Amino acid sequence: MFRSSVMIAATTLAIAVPKMVPLLSLLAALSMTTIMLLIPILIETATKWEQATRFLFAKNIGIFLIWVLLLISGSIESVLSIVREYGDVKEKGC
Repeated sequence: MFRSSVMIAATTLAIAVPKMVPLLSLLAALSMTTIMLLIPILIETATKWEQATRFLFAKNIGIFLIWVLLLISGSIESVLSIVREYGDVKEKGC
C-alpha cells in the first residue's frame, strides 16, 4: 500500500511539474546548507555548553554567518532560476 502511494505521488508530481531541476535546486539550497552547516554547530554548542570557550563561540558564529550567506544567496539564485524557467523571462546580458 505504501509503495503504491509513493508511486502515485511521484507520478502525479512528474506530470504536474515536468521541469523539476529549478525546484530541486531550491530544495537543496534550503535543506543541504542547513544539514551540512547549521545542525552540526547547534549540536556542538549544545553538547559542549558547559566547557565552551570563546574560540568555540567565535567559530560557530562564523559558520552560522556563512550558513546565512549561503542560504540567502542559494535561495535567491534558485528563485530567479525558477522565474526564468517557468516565466519565459529572458536574461538580459550586459
